[in-house]
Amino acid sequence: MVLLIDFLKSIVNLYQLVLIVAVILSWIFASGRLSRYDQRIRPVVQAIEAVTEPFLRRIRPWMPNTRPLDLAPLALWFICIFINSVILDNAKCIAAIGELCR
Repeated sequence: MVLLIDFLKSIVNLYQLVLIVAVILSWIFASGRLSRYDQRIRPVVQAIEAVTEPFLRRIRPWMPNTRPLDLAPLALWFICIFINSVILDNAKCIAAIGELCR
């Protein structure tokens, strides 16, 4: 059980990394240095959007309207931290205690 929780923590950490890449790409696109429709990076952009946008789309209606600045990635970042540090760490502790009691 502890290995499964460690695996889930790794998935959440990987998702946080993808979220950082998505934010940096959005800044690059907003600056005009690169187009999101550039054929060289389009597959990467589509993959990152396919992973991040379903969650961000659910968070955006709950965020205040700060038009030039999208706060949804920051909220999702904090949700990932909460999942890792509160939920998964406590589940790991409970699982470790359960394995000791056997």
